[in-house]
Parts: sequence; C-alpha cells; structure tokens
Amino acid sequence: MGIMSDLLEWNRIDPVDEYEIHRNNLIYNNYQHNRNPFIDFPDWAEYIWGNEVGVKSADPSVNPIATSGVIYEGKIVKSLSFESGPTQKSFKADATFSSAPEGVKVVATLEDPNTSEASTADFTSICSYRLDANNKKLVATYRGISAEIEVSIQESFIKRKIHLFGVDIPVVALIGAGAGLVLVVIVIVLLATGHKKAAKKIVSAAKKTAKQSSKKRK
Repeated sequence: MGIMSDLLEWNRIDPVDEYEIHRNNLIYNNYQHNRNPFIDFPDWAEYIWGNEVGVKSADPSVNPIATSGVIYEGKIVKSLSFESGPTQKSFKADATFSSAPEGVKVVATLEDPNTSEASTADFTSICSYRLDANNKKLVATYRGISAEIEVSIQESFIKRKIHLFGVDIPVVALIGAGAGLVLVVIVIVLLATGHKKAAKKIVSAAKKTAKQSSKKRK
C-alpha cells in the first residue's frame, strides 16, 4: 500500500482549495454535468482507504458519506443570496461567464450540523454563473443551490421596436418600408425621364426578391 499511503498523505497536506471547487462547479454546470465527489467530500478518502475505514459516527451528520445536503467545510449550505449585483448595466443574451461578473458578491448561509449554529461565507469565487435571458436574471450556482438577481438584457437592433402614433413598430418593418419607398421613388424618376426599360427591370427584380422571401418564410 505504499502508493496508496502517498496519495492519502497528499490528500491530507494539500486540501481542496477554492480553485478546485470552482472548476468542479464549472464542469458540472456548463460541460459534463458530473462531479468529482472527492472535491465535494475530501474526507471520503479516509473513510474508503484511510484511517476511518469501517468507522461510523453516532451522529450521522458528521459522517461525510451519510450526510445529506450540500456541505462546505463541514457545514451545510442552506441558501445563497446576492449581496451585490454586477456593475455592468446590461448583458447580451448569449453572454457567458468563466468567473463572477465584476461587482457581484454572493453569500452563503451555512449551518453547523452538530450545533445548528448559523454563519455566512463569501461564495463569490466558487459559484458558477449563467444568464437566464428569457427571465432577465443572472444566476449563481453552487452544487445545485442557486440565487438569482435581475439584470437588463441588450436587444439586437433588428428586434427593437419604435413607438410611433401610439403603436410599437418593429425596426425591421420600418427598414423594409423605407427600402420600398426608395424603390418606388426610383421607379417614378426613371419613368418620368423616359427610362422605361430600367424601371421595368427594377420592378421585375423586386417582385422576384419578394417571391423568394415568401417561399423562405413558408
């Protein structure tokens, strides 16, 4: 068991750090959707291979294998909340995050499983973050426990609407109407100056384009 003893000793002298916890969360939430249990429960190595093999506690809450709920440094994570939101005023709908957006602070409420004593901890750097564009929320997650805060979502220019004469008109419709008006003016000018063939070509090309657009929509 020489190699195993070395691995166990490394596990004891180099405990799980915030970087490893953040990486574990990032992989779970954004990529593979599975977790490294020895990052979540470092003591498991002792219960499976080390000094605690076969040991059972009278209080199951201190046994990492029997513990229910999400554990952080021996305490149960009860909830997450945003203490402060992002300094950035709005986000693109497809924005992604490799770390906490600037200005964000996420705090966890913890409970000691032995004494039920409550405490808090800064979870900003160990949470993963995603944008729920449909509900306009920034979501912070730590091992399945989430907190949300409202944010603004930037709409693309083409999807925006302009309020005219008491009606919200899509920008794309205004662009189309403007292009159509310009086309009509060009045709009128060509006809007025005797360029009937050029005017017919433009009208024909416009009709062809309209038919193609109609087929694509169908």
